[in-house]
Amino acid sequence: MFNRHSPRYLAVSIASSSLLTFAATSRATDGIKADNPDDLGLPSSWVGGSLPDALGTALFGSSITTDQSYALGSSLTWGGITVTNPGGIQTIISSPGQVLSLGSAGVSMGTATANLVIQSNLYLAATQTWTIGSGRTLTVTGQVAGDSGTNLVKAGSGGLVLWARTPLPEA
Repeated sequence: MFNRHSPRYLAVSIASSSLLTFAATSRATDGIKADNPDDLGLPSSWVGGSLPDALGTALFGSSITTDQSYALGSSLTWGGITVTNPGGIQTIISSPGQVLSLGSAGVSMGTATANLVIQSNLYLAATQTWTIGSGRTLTVTGQVAGDSGTNLVKAGSGGLVLWARTPLPEA
């Protein structure tokens, strides 16, 4: 028979608890956009083949040397989008029926040196903030949707242009 209060039992219990906590914790996989026009759903579109996941951020930065347009390729879910210092305007397009879903990380363009154009439908999977720095513009021409209670907050002095009907509830 074993003694539940023995150091040996306690060590096993702590190790088991730590393992369960670790297994239940997910890490975000961020993606750095490679300098090519490949569909965003392909590993070849991302540095090291690492696509952003539902918790990760898609980074459009210095690895891109010029204006680029990218097709979604399929419906995708990312935690958010960050634009830092790509070599030109970045444009995301889609085919009918494809949707780009964004999580709570939203869109970060606070230090961007280029504009972002999203010509696909967007689904906001959580309330989020879109931060757009001075002199920059985020243009969205697709429909923006989200569940009831999902809010979109615009921050920063840059411009936000929404060209499509956006059925988000007002805050």
